[in-house]
Amino acid sequence: MMSFLNMAHFLPSVGVSTDIRQQYEYVKQALDDFIQRQFKEWSYHIENEPTKKLECPLIKRVNDEGYLQANFDPSLLKLFQEIKFWERLGFDIPPYASEILTRKNDLRTARENVMLIVRDYNRILDKLDSYERILFKERIKQLDKKLAPGLNKITWLKSTHEYTIDCRISASELQQQVDKFKQSYRDCIKLCKKISEALLIKIDTRKIFENLEFEEYQVKDLKSKEKKNRLFFF
Repeated sequence: MMSFLNMAHFLPSVGVSTDIRQQYEYVKQALDDFIQRQFKEWSYHIENEPTKKLECPLIKRVNDEGYLQANFDPSLLKLFQEIKFWERLGFDIPPYASEILTRKNDLRTARENVMLIVRDYNRILDKLDSYERILFKERIKQLDKKLAPGLNKITWLKSTHEYTIDCRISASELQQQVDKFKQSYRDCIKLCKKISEALLIKIDTRKIFENLEFEEYQVKDLKSKEKKNRLFFF
């Protein structure tokens, strides 16, 4: 900023300008010293092998209900941001920190893939209540088998592309089954409501029935209603 003022020859010189320039230099030097101390402290506290934090499974369970969560260490996300800003300030990043930075794009892609799997799985659980989960228990177990490698073996140091595709296909198939079940359930509710509102006896006040004619009239009406209700099932 001071360089711009030095280039502004059109500005008149005033008595306090020298003092202000000295104060600026003091403040600038104090800030530079503070930044240097912060960088040294930051460098000292960085782990020598941050890549070890990638040696963990991709996914973990977060509660007793079975919901999933991406098992990515948040301190690594913080480290990526800190490295980016220190580089902007012109500092040389320690080699062990620069090494993990080379994996940043691959890790970002892997995190996005894992988050898609987690979202698909948790969405299925959200749509099912406790009783419905019992009904879909075996199918959820089959999906869990597909997910198992990500909870036990596959780490952030390995490729997640094929694993993501397999899991998402299985989750999509189960999601379709759940959606179909939910739609059928809603249709059953509508039909039950319609049946409950239907009159079992039809009275035509404009007609006088003789002998068994009334009974035949009711039987005919019930068969007509039954036929209409069957249309909901076929």
